Amino acid sequence: MVKEINQLEKLTKQEWDYLLVLDACRYDYFKKLYKDFFKEGKLEKVNSPASETSEWAKKAFSGCFNDIVYLSANPRINSKVEVKGFKANKHFHKVIDIWNHGWNQKLGTVHPKTVNESLKRAILAWNNSKKFIAHYIQPHEPYIEVEKTGDKSVGVASLLPRKFRMSIGRTIRDYLSPNIYNLVSNTFGLDYSSSLRLKDAKEKGTDFLKTCYVKNLKIALAELTKLLNESSEKIVITADHGEYLGECNKYGHPPGEESPHVREVPWFESFN
Repeated sequence: MVKEINQLEKLTKQEWDYLLVLDACRYDYFKKLYKDFFKEGKLEKVNSPASETSEWAKKAFSGCFNDIVYLSANPRINSKVEVKGFKANKHFHKVIDIWNHGWNQKLGTVHPKTVNESLKRAILAWNNSKKFIAHYIQPHEPYIEVEKTGDKSVGVASLLPRKFRMSIGRTIRDYLSPNIYNLVSNTFGLDYSSSLRLKDAKEKGTDFLKTCYVKNLKIALAELTKLLNESSEKIVITADHGEYLGECNKYGHPPGEESPHVREVPWFESFN
């Protein structure tokens, strides 16, 4: 019987210089694709302690890590506020909010290229005196190479030009909390992002959804390849959790899930 590897044990040892976290990256999909992008390295399957980001962060980084700079494209890990009991500033030397300054309004997310650029600047700023964690959004939705089709606006909003509604969406996003913004934008068709979301992709069927997920993962891996090719440091690629893609008629990564689909993630050590 193969022994299950706990991701927490790997994280605690900190046997890496740069830890690259792919949000919602499943082990099985990473295994199918990684050899197309990385020439050398060792891949292991590890078990994440959680099925969503906030829960993962609390369990993975419960201590104080003054030797780590955390660059986050995911607003659930940020320097500004506590999210579900995790206040990142208390746990790391520095938290850099890429989700704040690097957000691409058209895509509705942070492109992995932007994370790479921020990481390179941080490495120069600290002159390699710290370890770095870079948290990428992909393969998590939205699916940035799959544009939305159709117009789901309703009521009065449906009478307004889509370009005008998108402009309103850009404005209110800066003033509303994410939950309220999502409610308003979904109700009145104010979403300005051109990228497809999970709720729309799953309506087209699981095969289509999986294709979208793979495209997002390939975009991230292509950018990570560039980073690995430019560095001689020890780099590890992993994920915070996985993702349901229609298995058992489930989607996304609800908190408290135990299924391998949301708990089994890659641990890839690059041999540079």
